[in-house]
Amino acid sequence: MITGLKNARKAVTCLAVLSASCSRLCVPQIDTAAQSKQQAHAEKLQALVGTKVPNAVLHDTKGAETAMSAFRGHPVLIDFWATWCAPCMQELPVIGMIDEATQKTSLVIIGIDWDKNLKDGTKWLSQNGYNWDNFGEVPDGPRLFAQILPTTILIDKNGIIRYYSEGSTPALSKALVEAVKSLGPEYAAALKNSEIP
Repeated sequence: MITGLKNARKAVTCLAVLSASCSRLCVPQIDTAAQSKQQAHAEKLQALVGTKVPNAVLHDTKGAETAMSAFRGHPVLIDFWATWCAPCMQELPVIGMIDEATQKTSLVIIGIDWDKNLKDGTKWLSQNGYNWDNFGEVPDGPRLFAQILPTTILIDKNGIIRYYSEGSTPALSKALVEAVKSLGPEYAAALKNSEIP
């Protein structure tokens, strides 16, 4: 065998072994513990769908209190948000589009504001053309299921959770619109030709 060819074959074999070793070392390994934790959290959130929303008590800028049970008989889209939350700002136009499209239905949209001053958030919504009621949660008693912003919950007219999501992505926006459509024919018709911003 020609010496140069023999050495070339060794070099190719050596490079293949090195490449395989490097791919195991260089490609980030999936942290199975973190992946399991994320999966468990997602399953916990999805387990909320089909359950009854807690009868949390909300307050407005004047301190007047409203229990979630006051909305019974209407489907309610609940948006947990804050003016300082960038993903919330991405989600608001989608909720605004749903609000505009469903004006002739009985859907109620409410914001639950995590700003330090509820009046600031309420003023911001009004200045930006979002006309739904904005509340804070009363800390004593039952609370709604939100741990991060934005959180979006859709409940039907009987107070049953039909949709729950955390975060803001185009896929979640599309899923939210589909969830509202699934409330019934009037909602599907109202959102039939709506474009997600």
